[in-house]
Amino acid sequence: MPECAYEQAELFLAPGDLLVIYTDGFSEAMSPNLEEWGEERLIETVATCCGLPARDTIARIMQSADSFAAGAPQSDDMTLVILRAL
Repeated sequence: MPECAYEQAELFLAPGDLLVIYTDGFSEAMSPNLEEWGEERLIETVATCCGLPARDTIARIMQSADSFAAGAPQSDDMTLVILRAL
């Protein structure tokens, strides 16, 4: 996409570090009252995942977002990539 500006950076992960990559469908998940879940709630949920395997981290984040949405229809994809440095 030529009209977009991109930046490049390096990131070094120490053993035990967790990298969470997500689409905006998570941060913009809506409740039945049209309130966004937001990045703050996402970060709070990730903070509860210390020491969990990546699979369990994904499950916890998905459950938290689904619980917040309480069955409200969502209009965007919700994709997560979890990496834990060994």
